Amino acid sequence: MVFCSESLAEAFHPARPLPGSVYRDGKDFDTALVHEALDQSPSFGIVTIDGAEASLGTANFGPSPGRTSVAVTAVAHLRAHIKSRTRRGGQSAPRFGRTRDAEEMEFLQEVVERVQAQLGGVEHFILGGKADMKRKLLKELPPELQRRVLGVLDLNCGADRDSLRLAATKAQNLVDAPGQREASAAVAEFLEQVKLGGACYGPEQTLRALRLGAVQTLLVASSVEGSWSCALADALQVAEAQGVRCFTISADSQDSVRFCSAFGIGGLLRWDPAPEVLEEESDVEVAEEVPGGGDATPSTQAETDSEIGSTAPPEVAEALQWLTAQLTPLQGEADAEALREVAAVLLGDGLEPTLEVLRTEGVPEEVLQGFEALCCGIHVDGA
Repeated sequence: MVFCSESLAEAFHPARPLPGSVYRDGKDFDTALVHEALDQSPSFGIVTIDGAEASLGTANFGPSPGRTSVAVTAVAHLRAHIKSRTRRGGQSAPRFGRTRDAEEMEFLQEVVERVQAQLGGVEHFILGGKADMKRKLLKELPPELQRRVLGVLDLNCGADRDSLRLAATKAQNLVDAPGQREASAAVAEFLEQVKLGGACYGPEQTLRALRLGAVQTLLVASSVEGSWSCALADALQVAEAQGVRCFTISADSQDSVRFCSAFGIGGLLRWDPAPEVLEEESDVEVAEEVPGGGDATPSTQAETDSEIGSTAPPEVAEALQWLTAQLTPLQGEADAEALREVAAVLLGDGLEPTLEVLRTEGVPEEVLQGFEALCCGIHVDGA
């Protein structure tokens, strides 16, 4: 950028690329473009990954909503050394599979270490790539970095340096989306308050808390907007009348996946009603559906969780009871019960997702191993 007059000639190199070229003639120097470039929003970390390579970078988006200007800076590029899924022979299929899995995990850990070292200071992350490696990377990130992930994007290209710009362009909708950061913060707070008793969840319990005026923030999973239709419509109507903040949550980060799969609908409480008030039988029948599909009889979320435990196979019911007994002296009765209820819901999606959630909640590995063994029908000492 060049500023020139009869008495002055000055060249200025902005810290970030400008969106275009401008020629202006006037009595005063117009430095608006310079200020705009310097006032761009903070950097977001961009990580793209597939089975062959990974790229790390930062992206700075313009301050105006809907703005298409984005400055991308490549930070690092890593190559993977993972064998092809096609085996030519010479070793057994199980051994080949174990070797490939080990190489894949080694590459994921290498990417995680590089992210921590070079992008640890950014406020938010976007993960992108083709196939499933980006979701595997999300699981390997430490909890504090997982909470900073705004979204996981599907890309139809490799994970070279050019993919960073494509990911940044697609991510601009996430960055510019009204309330996106507030929604992420609300989900994180909700998951914390569930353990402390400062949140309600399930259609009946949430609706009852709304009618009492006890809900400060209402969270609704996007996957259940077509389910629990009557209860959801009532909840939104009451929330609107009371001026309650409402967020629609999409399953695009670790915390939001946990909320959508385990709770579906819930609220942060401004004050704590007596538990017996929230658990009273409703005088309005609520026909509800489970977020993942299938019907559920009208009940509170806690009752639904209990039903899952009582109708589950004997080994699963025993495993849930054992888990509660193990966690009570470690985390207290309330937290142990809350984790048992979450585990009961998540087991419908499989054992591995359940173990991952419990692990992020600080459940010791020896407890997880015992719980896994009991779910698989293997006897554990003390059970």
